[in-house]
Amino acid sequence: MPCKWYHLVNVCPYGDLCRKDHTEMSQELLSVLRYVTKRIPCTFGSHCYRVDCIFGHVCHNPLCLEEDIATCPFQNYHDIDPELAGWQKAEHVNVHFPLGGLHRGTPGEFVQQSSLRGILPEESNAPLHRIPVNKNEHRLDFHMREPSLASSKAYLDHAKDFGKPCSWFHETGSCTKVEICRYDHSTKLSGEISEVMRYRTRRLRCRLGSECRATRCMFGHICQNTRCVDGVQDGCAFKDFHDVDPTVTSWVEAVEESG
Repeated sequence: MPCKWYHLVNVCPYGDLCRKDHTEMSQELLSVLRYVTKRIPCTFGSHCYRVDCIFGHVCHNPLCLEEDIATCPFQNYHDIDPELAGWQKAEHVNVHFPLGGLHRGTPGEFVQQSSLRGILPEESNAPLHRIPVNKNEHRLDFHMREPSLASSKAYLDHAKDFGKPCSWFHETGSCTKVEICRYDHSTKLSGEISEVMRYRTRRLRCRLGSECRATRCMFGHICQNTRCVDGVQDGCAFKDFHDVDPTVTSWVEAVEESG
């Protein structure tokens, strides 16, 4: 699998730890990579003004013109008017690096950018048994995408039929309160239901917060609520973490315990 950061941005924030391919590609394959990457929704969606963003901001799937495709990753963007109304000046900032931001030409040199709140590393690229931390050694999380409407419906249907799935049981393989636990242990979850379960659990704050180093901690350590970017939302469970710098500066060894 080619590394989109290395081939499209000319620098990979994971450096030697990257598990994706950095070997030279033909122009034809680069075009395919750009196309595939543009089919991934941008974290900032319609509010992105980055001059060289490699992700998508509107649905290009012709099938969605006829009907709402439930599995379309741009389902929340189907109501966007594609007609051009004008041009707005782009921000001359780094693209959406999963590790925060890097100066071009100086791999490994990280910079703090308050506009990058919510831009976090992707779990698929993360070094094994390592946890991302910022310059203050505060734990950060992997980027969390909002589940599709189809996945959310599948989760709700499961909860109605069998009860809400137990995160401890399905994520770690065991539940310490199995005798009295009121959540579902009985059925094997589909991929989309597991996705929603992990998303919901990650929106619960870890009791250890930024100090947590548990390798399989299921809970959240930084606010990823996009509504909190412009101002803290009332009732946000992560209100004490809104000042946490989201820029990854290193990956530390994880420990085998629950957070």
